[in-house]
Formats: sequence, structure tokens, C-alpha cells
Amino acid sequence: IETGVITVSGDAFTGCTGLKSFSAASDLAFSTARHDLLRDCASLEKLSVRSLTKENNYLNGLFGGRAQALTELKIGRLDEIPEQLCANIVTLESITVGELATPVVGDRAFINCSALKTFDVNAKIIGVGAEAFRNTAIESFDGEKLEYLGNGAFAANPSLKTFTFNENFTAVP
Repeated sequence: IETGVITVSGDAFTGCTGLKSFSAASDLAFSTARHDLLRDCASLEKLSVRSLTKENNYLNGLFGGRAQALTELKIGRLDEIPEQLCANIVTLESITVGELATPVVGDRAFINCSALKTFDVNAKIIGVGAEAFRNTAIESFDGEKLEYLGNGAFAANPSLKTFTFNENFTAVP
């Protein structure tokens, strides 16, 4: 999809079972409240979009809760990393975000993304919600600017080898 703002029907690509890669150099705007744009795209491995806004950034909503093969996610601009952004997408290996307006990771944003090793965000994260990275394969996390770390944020993550706190961090709930 070319650069600009593209308005799409909420289920424009539903059932495209052979679709392996989806790339939009445009801002996506939805014409309906239903955002399961890629529902039943069972073969989709790579998703790259210029931006997602608060209104449409729940990926499980975009996939209708069925992101069965997604391994790579790239987002140029994201308002926030909301609760359950990629929850339970067990095949997801990497997420890259170029610009993050609010540098907070919401509760359970990546819970049970058991293959997730790479979390590359061009912002210093100041808050990580409850169970945000629970049961992932994240190996390191830079918490240099961290002000808040939620309960169980990195629980059940045997791959975690390095975690950096800033010198002023005083409490972990």
C-alpha cells in the first residue's frame, strides 16, 4: 500500500489464507468499528505498517484473535503499547517500533509470546505493566529510564539474562 492515509473496510483481507507479508507505508484508517482486517490470514508471517493509532493498535483485533504465523512486526509510529497488544501470539519473534509517543508497555502487552526475543523500540521505556513480558524469550531489557515495573512483568522468562535499572529506581511492586 502506497504512502498516505488509506481507509480500509474492517475486514478487507479476511480469509486471505495464502498472504505471507503485509506492508503498508501508509497510515491505516478504518471505515468501521470492527478492525479484524487480517482475520484468518493464517500464513501471515510479517506485518509492517507506518503507524497505528490508539483506535486501531490492538493486533489481536486486527487478526480477529488469530495471528497464527506472525513472526515479525514493524511499526513506524505507535501512540502507545496498550494492554494485550500482541498477547498470545506465540510465533512472534521480534517487534520493532520506530517512534513511541507514550514510552510505556501496557499490562499483558506481550504475555505468552513465547518466541519473542527482540523488543526494539526507539524510546527509553519508563513503565512496564503487569505481566507485560510474562512467558517471553526476551534476553535483555534496558530499564535505564524505568520508573515503574508491574507485578510479574518479566515472570516465567528463563531467557532473560540482562536487565538494567537506573540508579534512582527504588521500588518494584
